[in-house]
Amino acid sequence: MPLTFGTRSDWCRNLLAAGGGRIRWKGRDYVVRDPEVFATDEIRPLVNATFAAPMRAGFRLLGIGCFLRLSLSTADNCRS
Repeated sequence: MPLTFGTRSDWCRNLLAAGGGRIRWKGRDYVVRDPEVFATDEIRPLVNATFAAPMRAGFRLLGIGCFLRLSLSTADNCRS
C-alpha cells in the first residue's frame, strides 16, 4: 500500500501501533496483521509485480517514498 503521507498519518500510526486492524477497500472490510513499512527501494520487486507501470509513475510523481505491507488475517470473517 503506497503511503502518500508517509508514516505520519493517524491511520498508519494506529495500524502500526496495534499490529494490525481492519481496512475497508471497495466496500469490503479486511482484517490485516503484521504491518511493515518499507522504503520503495527495499520493496521495488514487489511494487513492480503488484502495480501497473502508470501507477508506479504516479507514485514517483507524487514523491511516494515508502509502502506499507500487510498480511490478511486467516480469521477474516468480516462482511460488508
